[in-house]
Amino acid sequence: MGPLSEIVPIIRHLAAGETLFAAGDETRGFFMVRTGRVRLVRFGGDGRETALFTAGPEERFAEASLFAERYHCDAMGLCGHFYINTR
Repeated sequence: MGPLSEIVPIIRHLAAGETLFAAGDETRGFFMVRTGRVRLVRFGGDGRETALFTAGPEERFAEASLFAERYHCDAMGLCGHFYINTR
């Protein structure tokens, strides 16, 4: 087993509509959905929302944060679920 097997996951509940992180927040790592779905969106200057990705069970998201100091989009829960912080 490599270094990833040594990571102790942080498991949290994210309610529907709750924001996990917002564009500009300092990065805390990337995530994996256990159940439910998380939607990654970006808001334009006019307030319009652009959907970038929807992560479902066993899918990872925000991997780009490993190479950045701040998140470039918002992550919001679509339904009650859990996520794992894998960094």
